Formats: sequence, C-alpha cells, structure tokens
Amino acid sequence: SEQFELLYLGSLAHRRGVKEVVEALAADASIREGLVLRIVGGGPGESEIRHLVKSAGLGETVRFEGSVPPEKVPAILRKADAFISPLPDHKWWRVSSPLKLFEYLATGKPMLLTDIPPHRDVVSRDLPGIVWLADLSAGQIARGLDEMRRRHAEFAASAQERRDLASRHTWARQAEILAEFLCETYGVL
Repeated sequence: SEQFELLYLGSLAHRRGVKEVVEALAADASIREGLVLRIVGGGPGESEIRHLVKSAGLGETVRFEGSVPPEKVPAILRKADAFISPLPDHKWWRVSSPLKLFEYLATGKPMLLTDIPPHRDVVSRDLPGIVWLADLSAGQIARGLDEMRRRHAEFAASAQERRDLASRHTWARQAEILAEFLCETYGVL
C-alpha cells in the first residue's frame, strides 16, 4: 500500500502529546503499516521520544527532522498527507495563541486534533476533514489514525473549507476586529 505521511510540527517540550502518539504506534503494529510520522522541531522532550522510538523499533515509522529554517516549512507541509496536534488538555494551551492550528488549516489538509477547548475555540465540530481524539490513549489515537487514512480522499475534497476558516484568522482580519472594537467601544480610530 501507499505510504501515508502524518506531520507533527512544533516543540518537543513535555506535555505536547507527541510521546503518547509514539507510544500508540509502538503498541499497535497495524496502525503503523505504511505510515510515516514526521516530527519537525525539537525541545526538552526530544531525547525521551527518540529513546522510545529506538527501543520500540520505530526507526522506519518515526522520522525526526529536527528544527528547520522557516523557508523550508512550506515544502514540509506540502509533503504531509495530514497533520496532528495532539495537545493534552492543559491550562497553558487555553491562554496561548493557536498559531500552529492556523498554519495547518491554511494548507487545507486534514488534521487529527485532541478534543480540547483551544482546538474547539477555533475549529467547529462540524468542520469536515477533522478527526477528533477524545483523549491521548493508544486506542483513541489508533482509531483516529484509522479513520484519517480510510477517509482521507473524502477529507481532502473539503480542503477549501479549512482554508476559508484559516483566512478568517489572518493578522489583517484580527486587526480589523480590534479596530471595530475600538471604534464601537471608544468611538476612536
């Protein structure tokens, strides 16, 4: 069968959910068949994840790219079939900007997202091409990967809807929202 590439782009700090994704791949050989998980980025949790990959014999499945210069990111995004944002439900994610989510949406490619408030604040449950993970258990991740692969052609056909959502969150649009707020609230601009 054809290779399916799942991309994680971001920090490998602890509490990012990447370790749990690798553990799910280690636990279930059927979900890793024909799959490449490409990890772009680095951080304090990287050595632990690399050790897990090595000890589980996942060297052919999990590929580490390390940190890359910004100009190389578009080519990496283009290569991926789908993206994953496996953030656990943690207070920190509720107050940070979901820039990675906007980047992923702007490509139009389908995504696996954990069902957490920051993801739901941006992406509605009915947006096509999103597979929601109820939690980061191996079973949920396996189910999500299976669904993503089975329905990938269907999800790819709805790319414009994801791009449209991203376009509503550009910096220019955010500036318009702020300007409207200032005008309405203070009568200035």
